[in-house]
Amino acid sequence: MQNTSNAIDGLKILLAAQSCLILDPSKSSAANLRAALRQFGMAAGKIFTAATVEEAEAFLIEKKPTILIVDFQEQSSESFRLVEVFEGMHSENLRVALLAASGEVAPLQSDGQIDGHIAKPFNLDGLRRTLLKAMITKFYPDAYMKKVLQADALANKGEDEAALAEYEAAKTLNPQGLRVHRGLASVHQRNGRFERARIEFGKAREFSALDYKAVTGEFDVLLTLGDFGSAAKLVSLFHDSFPKNSARLKRLFETVTAAQRFDELGPLLKSFRSLPERSEELVKVVQDSFFAAGRTALATNEKLSALQYFDAGFQVATHRFDYFEKVVREFLQTGLREEAENFLAKAMPEALGTSAYQRICFELDCLVLPIDSLLDRGRRLIFDGHGSPEVFSKMVSLFGSAGKVTMAEAVIAKATESFPSLRESLYEILSESVEPDEVRKAA
Repeated sequence: MQNTSNAIDGLKILLAAQSCLILDPSKSSAANLRAALRQFGMAAGKIFTAATVEEAEAFLIEKKPTILIVDFQEQSSESFRLVEVFEGMHSENLRVALLAASGEVAPLQSDGQIDGHIAKPFNLDGLRRTLLKAMITKFYPDAYMKKVLQADALANKGEDEAALAEYEAAKTLNPQGLRVHRGLASVHQRNGRFERARIEFGKAREFSALDYKAVTGEFDVLLTLGDFGSAAKLVSLFHDSFPKNSARLKRLFETVTAAQRFDELGPLLKSFRSLPERSEELVKVVQDSFFAAGRTALATNEKLSALQYFDAGFQVATHRFDYFEKVVREFLQTGLREEAENFLAKAMPEALGTSAYQRICFELDCLVLPIDSLLDRGRRLIFDGHGSPEVFSKMVSLFGSAGKVTMAEAVIAKATESFPSLRESLYEILSESVEPDEVRKAA
C-alpha cells in the first residue's frame, strides 16, 4: 500500500508542472480522462479537450501542452497526424504522447514517438501506471537514452558524422537498443547508403518487429533499392497495424502491383475505403492495380479471378470510362466477347454518347456483324466525329479485304486530316489487305 501511495504522490508532483491535451470525439470519454487527470493532481486550467484533429491542432499551437492523449483508430492517419505535429513541438525528453484505443485495436508501436497505450474503457489504476511509467522514462532518461537523444539532436542538425559516433557510443551501453539501429539507419538513408540503412532498419526490427518508424524506414529504403518483392512482404504490417494516408496507400498499391502480390489487394482496398479523403492520383493507382491483377489472371486462364479483380477496379472507378475501355479490350484480345459486352454494360449512362463508348462498341460489332454492316457502321461513326486511329485502321483493313481500295483511300484521306502521322501506317494496312498492284499510291 505504501508503494502505491508513494507512486500516487510522485505522479502528482510530476503532473503539477505539466499540461495536457486530450483528443477524443467522445465527450464522455474525454470528460472521464479529464476528471482522472484532475484526481492525479493536474490543474484544471492545464487540461484541454478537443473533438476533432483540427481543433486539437489549434490547441497544440496555442497552448503547447507537454502531454498528449489521442484516441487512435488504426485505419485512419488523421489522429496520428496530431502525434507527428506534437513530436516536432518539444524535445523528446520534454513530451509524452499516449494513444487511447479499444481493446480490439492493436497498439501502435513507435519508440520515442508514442510513450504508452491506454485501453478503453480505461480504469484509474491502469491509467495512473501508464502515465507514471511514461513520464519517468521520458523526463528522466537513463545513460543509454541520453546518448541516443544526443545522437538524435546531432542528426537533426545535419551533423551526421558526429551523430554516428554518438550512436556507436550508445550501442556500447545497450547493444540491443532499437533506437541505436533506427538512428544509424536514418543517417545512412539520408546520405544515400541505402544498403547499410536496410541492414540497420532490419536490426531495429529484430527488437521490435512492429515499430512504426523502423518498418516505414525499411519499406522506403527497399523501394529506393528497387526490391519490390521484399517491400511487398511488409505491406501486411501497414494494413493490419499502421495509420494510412493517400500518399502511403498509393505506394503500397504500387508496390504489391510491381511485385505481383495481388493477394494483398483485398486488405488494401479495405484501407482505401476507410480513408476520409481519397486523392484522384490514389484512385487511379488503385484502379490500375486491379486492372493489372485482372490482366495477369487472364493470362493464366483464371477467368473468375480476373472478373473479380476487374469488378473491384470498377467499384473504385465507376466514373472513368478509360477503365471500361481497357478492360473490354483485354477481354476482346483473349476472345471473351460475352464477358466484354457484360462488362461494358456496367458503364455509367453519361458515357453512352461519348466517342470512346461508340468506338469500343464498334470493336465489339466487328466480332459479330457481317462486313457490309460493319462498313456502314464504321462510316457513320467517322461521319459523326468518332473516328480514332483504331477505327480508321479497322475501316481501311475492312475496305481492303472487300476489294474497295478507293473507299479505303478515302478513309485514309479523312484520317490524315486529324492524324497526319497515320498516313504511312494506314497504307501499310491497306497493302496487307489487298493484292499490291491494286493499291493506288497517293500523289
